[in-house]
Amino acid sequence: MWAVFYQEKPFNLKSANMLTNYPGPKYKKVSFSNPGHAHNLAKKLNDMFDSEAFAVYKLTDGEVVTEE
Repeated sequence: MWAVFYQEKPFNLKSANMLTNYPGPKYKKVSFSNPGHAHNLAKKLNDMFDSEAFAVYKLTDGEVVTEE
């Protein structure tokens, strides 16, 4: 699993339609099973904001979480 982080931290990417506020903003994906998609998004965001703050992280370690 690969994810795009902003300044070394995870973030939510929202998009909004200015013509209509219904049903509200939508959240875009920032984590992917394919590294190419993550790198493309990071490049697009860095180009858009003239920045190098967006980077791709490989998520390799995890723990099983059960609902309480």
